[in-house]
Amino acid sequence: MSRRNQVPLVVIDRVHKHFETKRGLLHAANGVSFTIYQGETLGLVGESGCGKSTIGKLLASLLTPSDGKIYFDECNINEMNKKERKKLRRRIQMIFQDPYSSLNPRMTAEEIIAEPLWIHDVGAKPERPLRVAHLIDLVGLPRNALKRYPHEFSGGQRQRIGIARALALNPWLLICDEPVSALDVSIQAQILELLKNLQKELKLTYLFIAHDLSVVRYISDRIAVMYLGQIAEIAPTEQLFKAPSHPYTQALLSAVPVPDPIIERSKNRAVLQGDPPSPINLPQGCLFCSRCPQAQFKCQGKRPQLYAVEPGHLAACHLLEPSELILKE
Repeated sequence: MSRRNQVPLVVIDRVHKHFETKRGLLHAANGVSFTIYQGETLGLVGESGCGKSTIGKLLASLLTPSDGKIYFDECNINEMNKKERKKLRRRIQMIFQDPYSSLNPRMTAEEIIAEPLWIHDVGAKPERPLRVAHLIDLVGLPRNALKRYPHEFSGGQRQRIGIARALALNPWLLICDEPVSALDVSIQAQILELLKNLQKELKLTYLFIAHDLSVVRYISDRIAVMYLGQIAEIAPTEQLFKAPSHPYTQALLSAVPVPDPIIERSKNRAVLQGDPPSPINLPQGCLFCSRCPQAQFKCQGKRPQLYAVEPGHLAACHLLEPSELILKE
């Protein structure tokens, strides 16, 4: 995609999210900033507990940020009232990780897909069954599936129902929160291909949250790497895989298996030592410092900002020693 002609749909500007616990404040997001452009897929990756899903919920207005701003179509989500937030939810929908627990077992597929239409009072009542039939066709399921219950479907079929439900209100942005991680590999490929086809046909924008780098590489235009509530690196997909700049990104990519046993055995794998710091008691300096094999004394003093490695390629690392500091894209 040519960045020159892209229009920002989502701008997340220095967003923080803290949760109160008995031990203190848990810092789930620490100054996260990035942009999602219309029609693109931004992959968001990182270890479990790094804050990926929290960012998705903040963007969907399911959580309120502790600080910072989130803009959708140039409107500040934080300043919206209840009526405006309900209207916003027609434009932002989610696809969840578990295709079984995210569906009501007491409702048929038809009722599940039609529920958003009833909640938001979209379309005339006689037209809603036609809309549901169109959606079930769109995700590749037969119409006789509409009268069946979730337990009568396979995992891949249930996820197709979840996608149809997410599309019911004609959204602009889909937040895909690990939508294929609970599926078999062959089914993953089918769902990913469906998502790509739907994006092209319906002109959708995706925030694709996952931990599987091979999946993210296949579907994403750009990838943002998170570590302990911060963006460590963000770049166009192939550029990130060919020339990762942040030591954490380099370690992640070195762990991606190669489907060639000779190359796999000869690979230099960066093995990180130790565990991430506690999100309740964060260090003063770089959050990756305690595990970084290249860490220097200056890394312990202050947290790095996102630096421009190349146009469109940003990384938060003191070792890059950039000539120009960029706080956001």
